[in-house]
Amino acid sequence: MVNKRKFLLLFSMLLLVFLVSACRSRDVKIIESASINNQGQLVIEYSDGSTETVGNVVGPQGPQGPAGQAGAAGADGVDGAPGAAGQDGAVGPAGPQGTQGAIGETGPQGVTGPSATASSGYDSYRDNNPNYTKPILDWLIDLEQSRLSRTDETDVLTAAQLVAALADSSVAK
Repeated sequence: MVNKRKFLLLFSMLLLVFLVSACRSRDVKIIESASINNQGQLVIEYSDGSTETVGNVVGPQGPQGPAGQAGAAGADGVDGAPGAAGQDGAVGPAGPQGTQGAIGETGPQGVTGPSATASSGYDSYRDNNPNYTKPILDWLIDLEQSRLSRTDETDVLTAAQLVAALADSSVAK
């Protein structure tokens, strides 16, 4: 509104200057220019070098108008510098069992071990249990049914205990 008033006022003054210039005579004072100063006053400059401040031509501030429409989105800004590394998170639960891997290559041939004299499990058992006099077939049945003893018939061994005892006795020989 203020800009429209200023424009009309300036236009009117320029038109007046033009008209006065067209009717120029020596006895007539002609408007050379018109302007509005910082205080909102109209200042007229005449052809004889004189000036006249006519008065305040700018009105008071009007009420604020309604908000305008949103503008278009601006361009993306430049990325900032990377932030500091965060703390490690808590250890998660164990994952599922993976699939079995492929069979590896066969290793090189090992060195030959010391020679040993082999004896049967039956012979080793009888050597360690001199009171056991049953034949080998009965011994196999007793072994399968876990009825073998170390020193007498009341101390019964399991098959695993027998294997361990036999291993100990064959190493000792």
